[in-house]
Amino acid sequence: MSANLDRYYFTEEHQLFRESLRKFLEKEVLPYINEWEERQQVPKSLWRKFAEQGFLGFHYPPEYGGAGLDFFYTVVFTEEISRVFSGGFGVIPLVTQYMSTPYIYKYGSEALKQKYLPPVIRGEKIAAIGISEPGAGSDVANIQTKAIREGDWYIVSGQKTFISNGYYGDFVVLVVKTQPEAGLNSISLLVVDLDSPGITRNKLRKLGWHAQIRQSYSLTGCACPLKTSSARRGRVSSTDGGPTAGTARGGYRRHRRHRTPHGLHP
Repeated sequence: MSANLDRYYFTEEHQLFRESLRKFLEKEVLPYINEWEERQQVPKSLWRKFAEQGFLGFHYPPEYGGAGLDFFYTVVFTEEISRVFSGGFGVIPLVTQYMSTPYIYKYGSEALKQKYLPPVIRGEKIAAIGISEPGAGSDVANIQTKAIREGDWYIVSGQKTFISNGYYGDFVVLVVKTQPEAGLNSISLLVVDLDSPGITRNKLRKLGWHAQIRQSYSLTGCACPLKTSSARRGRVSSTDGGPTAGTARGGYRRHRRHRTPHGLHP
C-alpha cells in the first residue's frame, strides 16, 4: 500500500499492531509452514498463542473477550496473514473470525454468543461454515440439506462439501432449509457442535492448501430438540442445547429476535 494511503487509513496504533503481528508470525508461524503443509495440520495450540497476544476476535466487543477495535485492524490482520503465503494456514483464522462467528454475533441470542464467542477469542475453538453442497455448490437457494420438524424435534439430513476448518473445527454454522417448499424464506442457520451424533466427516484430497484439510459432511437423522418453542422458517437458530435468536427471511434481508431451544442429540 502506498505511503499516502497508509497515512490516510492507518494510525500509529494500527502500524504498531502490524509490527507486533508481523514479528509474531515470523517467530511462531513462518519457520513451521512447510512442516504443517506436510503434516496437513496446524497445531491447535498455536491459536492460544494468537489469543494471548490479542490477535483473535479483537473486532468483537469486550464483553465477549474482544477489544472493540475498528475495521482497519482487520485489514492489517488479513494483510499480514497473507504475507505468510500459505492459503491453508491463513484460511483458518479468517473463516473462524470473519465467515462463521459473525453470524452468531449478528443473529444469535446472548446465550449463544456467550457460549461460542469467548472460547473462539481465547483460541480454544475453531469455527467452520457449512454452505457448499455437492449438487448446489455455494448457491444457497438450491441447497438440499434439511432440518425438518417432527414433533418436538428437528431432524437434520443432507450433505455439505468443501468445508474449510471442517476437519479440525469444533463447531459449524450450518445452512439448512427448515421448510424446503418455502424456498429462500426457509433458509436457517444451525450452530452444530462437530462431535454431535449423526455427523460423518470425510477428508477431501486437493492439489494445494495442504495445511488446511477441507471436509465433506454427511448428516443422517441428526435430531435437534425444540423443547419450548419452534424455529419457524427463515429463522436463524442453533443446535447446542440453549436458546438463540434472529431471523434470515428472504435471503438474510432482515431479522428480528426470538427464542428457540437448540441441541443436537441422538
